[in-house]
Amino acid sequence: MSNRVERKDGYCELLLLKNRKQKLIDKEYAKVSAEDYNKIKKYDWRVYKLGGKLVAATFIGRDFTTINKVLYSDLKRLHRCNNDSLDYRRFNIKHFRNEKAVKNQEKLTVEENKLVSVSASTYDSLEKFKKDNDLEDQDTAINHLLNNSSSSFWSRIKGVVKL
Repeated sequence: MSNRVERKDGYCELLLLKNRKQKLIDKEYAKVSAEDYNKIKKYDWRVYKLGGKLVAATFIGRDFTTINKVLYSDLKRLHRCNNDSLDYRRFNIKHFRNEKAVKNQEKLTVEENKLVSVSASTYDSLEKFKKDNDLEDQDTAINHLLNNSSSSFWSRIKGVVKL
């Protein structure tokens, strides 16, 4: 039995298989960025309740694995911006680092469709900039910042991320 997939604009919704052991029988969907779908399509994903939150998980061999471990194996701690524990789309994932770690780390290069790790305050500044300028998503906000280097936000992030 495999997951039914519905392709949407820029992402895929996977209907998660039922988990009868935990008596989770409601229909639950996981959202995954379109470019990440190929990484997870070969597995049958089920809904589980872990730590009070619903997650998409499967067994790879004998190992119990969640979707975020497959998609974001390099991130130790991540947070979903919209607090939907089944939303694994790239724009929704934020990886926290403390300010000292950001200042001491090597400068990062932003590449298309790559996750960039920034501090929580930098991320919040981007969200505020996006709202203040009525921009639809983070990519549009970043492109806007790239074209307007006089922005106060730009001056705050150029030391963290080399663009």
